[in-house]
Amino acid sequence: MTASDLDGAISALAGSVSRFEAGGKRINAAQLYALSHALDVPVMYFFENSPVPLFSDPEKAPRPEAVEEAERFLDAYFKIDDTKVRSDILGLLKAAAVAEEEAKPRQ
Repeated sequence: MTASDLDGAISALAGSVSRFEAGGKRINAAQLYALSHALDVPVMYFFENSPVPLFSDPEKAPRPEAVEEAERFLDAYFKIDDTKVRSDILGLLKAAAVAEEEAKPRQ
């Protein structure tokens, strides 16, 4: 697969993948997700053997199964063509997250 093919696979401007590789441009989360699918690798593949720790506190790092669950959720989410339905799902998730935070005991 060429860099040009990857540009198209992640809906980026021509030459973007080359600039990502050279460190001249940052890749956003949606493009990284699309790139992982175009290359048929998990998103975490891009972070293996990274010289920079992903989490300062390893206890706060997501479990691998949680990352896999998030990827399955995103696969399903992006299969929904109706933007209102996607927006409603996002609103539901945000509301659930706020409710979880509010239910936690204060320290």
